[in-house]
Amino acid sequence: WPAEPDRTPLGGDRPADVLLPRAYDATRPWPLVVMLHGFGASGLLQRIYLQLPAQVDVRGFILVTPDGTVDPNGSRFWNAWQECCDFSGTNVDDVGYLLGLLDEAEQRYNVDLDRVYFMGHSNGGFMSFRMACEAGDRIAGIMQLAGAMPKDPTLCNDAGPVAILSVHGTNDDTIPFESTARYAGAVDSLATWIDRGGCGAERENGSEDGRMH
Repeated sequence: WPAEPDRTPLGGDRPADVLLPRAYDATRPWPLVVMLHGFGASGLLQRIYLQLPAQVDVRGFILVTPDGTVDPNGSRFWNAWQECCDFSGTNVDDVGYLLGLLDEAEQRYNVDLDRVYFMGHSNGGFMSFRMACEAGDRIAGIMQLAGAMPKDPTLCNDAGPVAILSVHGTNDDTIPFESTARYAGAVDSLATWIDRGGCGAERENGSEDGRMH
């Protein structure tokens, strides 16, 4: 890798911004985080909302913030399963696009291949779950906020165990906490990963949540 890193966007005709920590040094490997925005948002808006640029330096990781495709109504989306959110049926291959970003980032930077993560909000949470299903051999873990899994567990390929941090509000009226006819709820979405990771299903009850461990 060159001493002066390339900070231009990845992704060619679907550019994805890259933020490197000020201390980036190509002589050692760095964690990589790919952040996926919610439906109708963008990579820029989501990273500002979550205040991620400051964390790049504090935590020391490479941040990639791509944009989903714009639908006929002008809303950006990720094609995570039929449940969310390719409502116009474009069938865009977002799995292939995001894996391509990983390939490009790993060629350009000294990425720690054991510390590659996805994080996503809402539609981006759905997409983070799908990336864990499709590319569990390349992803150490995901953090998803207010997303969900499909109700049919066979839609999730067994690409290996992935660490999951799932955050979901019980009063969410956009993507409900409980299961619906369209997708699994917050607890049911974790069932696949509990089994795959060999975890127990005992619930640890706190004052505000019921966490599986």
